[in-house]
Amino acid sequence: RPNVPWSAVIDGIRPLTQKIWLSWNDAEKAYFLKRIRPFWEIARHRIPESSYAILQNMEKQGKLIIGKATILSGKSIPEGIEVTFDENGKKKMTIFQKVINCTGPESNYRKLRFPIIRDLIDQGCVVSDPNGLGIRCTPEGNLINASGNIEPGLWCIGPMLEAVLWETTALRELRQQAEAFPAALTGRQTSFD
Repeated sequence: RPNVPWSAVIDGIRPLTQKIWLSWNDAEKAYFLKRIRPFWEIARHRIPESSYAILQNMEKQGKLIIGKATILSGKSIPEGIEVTFDENGKKKMTIFQKVINCTGPESNYRKLRFPIIRDLIDQGCVVSDPNGLGIRCTPEGNLINASGNIEPGLWCIGPMLEAVLWETTALRELRQQAEAFPAALTGRQTSFD
């Protein structure tokens, strides 16, 4: 239908994204991550019009500058936070009062340095997925170990399931996963209503 806004199409796909992701093989997922993910992230994670208006107003007042750069270093100094960055091949330094990391959590478990995660990986109980999105597990949250078997006594919910479900961080999904978790432990259904 030609009069349907693109945002409605993206929102309409949302309930189906887990089924679509589950139907793809590793090569198809890798292609999506390399070629389509940036466009998906922009279209899927839109800000409300009112928030966008605030950002535009802040830009007009000179309170906000939006740019693209690679951070080279950062250090705390009495005046604030001194950040050195590369902007289009030019090295620059600016002092900021606040620095907010908006890149999101690291989901590549091969890069994480948490002792418990490292220990589980070293023991073969936890394995990173091939695309670096999370850990190998079933859609229900059972961990798949280095031998390709379900690891007894270990489950995951939320962002750890991103490799297998893709969309798995919204409150609705977290609630469903948390409700199913006690049933996996006890064989009984538990409700948080």
